[in-house]
Amino acid sequence: MSSFLNHCKRLFYKSKLMASDKKLRFPAKLYFRILALFLGFLLELEKELRCNAFLHSIPNPFLRIASKIAYLPVAAVRIVFFHPINLTQLGLIVTTHCSLNCLHCCDWIPYIKERKHFPLSDLLADIDSAAAVVDKIYNFDIFGGEPLLRKDISEIANHASAKPNINHVRIITNGTLLPSESVLSALKKDKLVFRISDYGEYSNKIHELKKLLDKHNIPYQVYELSAWSDLGPPLNRKYTREELHRSLSHCFKRECNDLFGGAIYPCANVHTGILIGAIPDNPSDYVNIRRCGTPDAIKEARRNLRCMLKKPLYTACCYCSGSDPDFPEIPVAEQIPLNSYIDFKSGEIKKRY
Repeated sequence: MSSFLNHCKRLFYKSKLMASDKKLRFPAKLYFRILALFLGFLLELEKELRCNAFLHSIPNPFLRIASKIAYLPVAAVRIVFFHPINLTQLGLIVTTHCSLNCLHCCDWIPYIKERKHFPLSDLLADIDSAAAVVDKIYNFDIFGGEPLLRKDISEIANHASAKPNINHVRIITNGTLLPSESVLSALKKDKLVFRISDYGEYSNKIHELKKLLDKHNIPYQVYELSAWSDLGPPLNRKYTREELHRSLSHCFKRECNDLFGGAIYPCANVHTGILIGAIPDNPSDYVNIRRCGTPDAIKEARRNLRCMLKKPLYTACCYCSGSDPDFPEIPVAEQIPLNSYIDFKSGEIKKRY
């Protein structure tokens, strides 16, 4: 089922891109537009079912499948007439500090010279705004950087867990740090999952972390990779039409929406690229939702978010390799000194302090 969905997603994004291609003639453009609409509807239907927490809470598997089938007409009506905004993933960047400094970090964190923790009050307000603007969020990811560098991580996670339209809250960690007993005791565990990235020798606390989480009955997932894909530095690739299509068709960050600095971005590379000055700041590539306290502000943010999510590509796509399969695989989590950053213009590794 997952392979079928992935195929549909690749075809959907390719159809959107082709439908927006100015060089394409009318009959072909119409075909791709209709195909994109159809596939988009199927994918939204899948999101509507996936994000329905009640359906997933039914313990009997046969009854759960029957309930999903029965809910299909309702889901279809919601999609056609109410246009819900359901996100399979929304990541909250709580810090740009990290306990590692990976040369090929897929979020381009090593290119940031000035690292910082973001104010707790802003993060909690952003969670409130996201929950008001988005109908349902399947996975709400808390990451950085390394989120366990923050001592208030339990307060952030619990605030997200309290939102009824958030299904799961995941703390993304690299297995180099251990949260304190007080932090683990304070965490609400009904929606919480730790997602541990196993970087081999660099994740030197991973076994201790697993024991600690077992002790506190906190579920966790270990994510192992034998190799990484290199997204390359944030430089304008000057893609041809065919190269851009190929890059986008293999992009693995298509649904990795991020909440950063009070705005929702389609992926981390957009906000990191803008932050370091490597990518032009295109306001249509993100939606500011900070402190959407009025119905009119929420309505406007929802309208802008729908427009952003419908875009076939973003400015940052022209600055990223998109995980091209022709690029050689690279070692996992290759390190540079912790007190250094990468100058995106020269590619030199320089000291931060």
